[in-house]
Amino acid sequence: MPAVQDANRPDADLIRQLLKHAPIGIAATLLNSSILVFIQWRVISHSVLLIWLGAITFVTCVRYGLIYRVHRLLPHQYDPSRFYTQLLVGIGLSGTLWGSAGIFLFATNSITHQAFLAFVLGGMVAGAAGTFSAVMRAFFAFSVPTLTPLIMRFFLLGDEFHLAMGGMTLLFWIMMFFTAKRLNATTLAIFRLNASLAEAMEHAEAINEELKLEIQERIKVEEELRRHREHLSEMVAERTAELTAANAQLINEVEERKRAQEAQRKSEEKYRHLVENVSDVIYATDKDGIITYVSPTVESLSNYQPAQILGRHFTEFIHPADLATVTSSYERVDSIA
Repeated sequence: MPAVQDANRPDADLIRQLLKHAPIGIAATLLNSSILVFIQWRVISHSVLLIWLGAITFVTCVRYGLIYRVHRLLPHQYDPSRFYTQLLVGIGLSGTLWGSAGIFLFATNSITHQAFLAFVLGGMVAGAAGTFSAVMRAFFAFSVPTLTPLIMRFFLLGDEFHLAMGGMTLLFWIMMFFTAKRLNATTLAIFRLNASLAEAMEHAEAINEELKLEIQERIKVEEELRRHREHLSEMVAERTAELTAANAQLINEVEERKRAQEAQRKSEEKYRHLVENVSDVIYATDKDGIITYVSPTVESLSNYQPAQILGRHFTEFIHPADLATVTSSYERVDSIA
């Protein structure tokens, strides 16, 4: 957290605080100086009064011009340290001129006018305790030269009344010092709190920006996941449709195979029934002429059992007179096959 302190080069917040109350101090200076000259007019030389009033008016106008010029400048167009020095010089000159009133406007023959002078100077210091308390150097620059000549004048006169007046004026300055110190501590605490709050707000805004970015990133991720889910759903739907079609095709093929097997079974049964019930002998041979099958009718048409015929060459059961013709026919059929 940036430190806010009453140092030789205070930050912009302290300077702005001085600028904020400066118009009040300038107005009070012009008004009170005029009233003081009016009251002292009968007991102090007119030329001294007019010179003093002209000098304090000139310094006040210069201070106002400086403040007005700074107000018209943008923050980056002026040097805070330089302006702070100029401001302290102006405040110090103003305090010195007010303090000179304790020398040149001191009515030696009128205690009433002396008391009024002390009242005016004390009032200016009291106002400075509030106006310049943000920067204690400014308070010292004004209050010390304002009251020191008057206090010394009271003490130098040496009588009880003036010693009491000098002591009371010194005590008043001490009280104003502690008042300004307390106001200064309060002001600095407020500045520190404002700086802390500003830093906390910046931190909160930074966190808020991070959260916004995180939310945006999360939204992007969720959108990407949603697209992936939709794409996956489409792929699953397509794959499911393909599997359903393949399954339906497989079922059709299985049904077709079952129907083919059933047709084959029925065909074999018909063939077997035909072979087994035909009145002629039906037999089958391999490529070497060995009998591999013979119909059951062989038993009723010959003296052989099927088992006696299987595994033997078919020529063994051909009449010798027909052997050449049968063999020739068999060879032609075998060559075609």
